[in-house]
Amino acid sequence: MQATKKSIPHKKRKEFLSFREARAFARKLGLKSVKEWGHYWATHRPQGIPSKPQNTYKNDGWISYIDFLGLKKKEFVPFEEAQQIARTHDIKSRKHWRVFVKENPRHRIPRNPERVYRPHGWTNWDDFLR
Repeated sequence: MQATKKSIPHKKRKEFLSFREARAFARKLGLKSVKEWGHYWATHRPQGIPSKPQNTYKNDGWISYIDFLGLKKKEFVPFEEAQQIARTHDIKSRKHWRVFVKENPRHRIPRNPERVYRPHGWTNWDDFLR
């Protein structure tokens, strides 16, 4: 007599709202950042909304968290101008840059220039700061 394997029930796939419905829900919350979204989701666990919508909706309309949450996209100065600001203010390190950015929001410079300027001339921190 041959032993048969017991079938182990799989977890039921969660039913999520459509991308448009989930995005409308998220936008109505009026959150100001992805961090706020993470906190909201962790504390409220809204039914029908995935914890990582970028994965669930990646082939169904997902663009970015900026789009999903209805955030205003930050506009930064061009790479060369940010580099000139760093040099003019004698910024010597990544840490110093980040402090400077926090203390000087009027300059419209990114906290993480390596991400923002990668397609616009970024090579490395040494080059950016010298």
